[in-house]
Amino acid sequence: MKAREIVVVAAIVVAIIAAVFLVQKVGKERRPKGKPVPAVVSEEDAAAALDISASEGRISLDDCALAFSTNPRPVVAFAITRFRVRAEVDGKPLDIRDGILSFKMKTPMGNHRYALKPTADGWYEARAVLPACPTGGKQWFGTFEGTVAGKPRKATFQFNVEPR
Repeated sequence: MKAREIVVVAAIVVAIIAAVFLVQKVGKERRPKGKPVPAVVSEEDAAAALDISASEGRISLDDCALAFSTNPRPVVAFAITRFRVRAEVDGKPLDIRDGILSFKMKTPMGNHRYALKPTADGWYEARAVLPACPTGGKQWFGTFEGTVAGKPRKATFQFNVEPR
């Protein structure tokens, strides 16, 4: 092997090790304790899921609305993504207690659960690193669960994860 080929191979190995470390580090910091989420999305959840691949999205509930956003967009595999949720009534933010975002695909991809943390602007945020599907699938589903205005809430959204 030429010296240049050795350097390229070494750089690829270092990048893979760094990506694995990043997935493990972010996952350990943000993953709340509790029972694991089933890995497979039901057809009903998939059909009802709001798509936030291209822009922020909103779901109207009985007495409030939930807004969902990602940064960066599109979501990229093995990169840190900020997932944001905001509960509101008439444009005014509401508190979210015990907010959790969980992520899954139709193909089992492991347990991806993250606690939402409040930000200064009324949004709640979770930083997540999601892997690429080995079969080439891009469609992921996120599920929000938390207490808003004293009531337990649950909403599903979808987005695409692009390969790195």
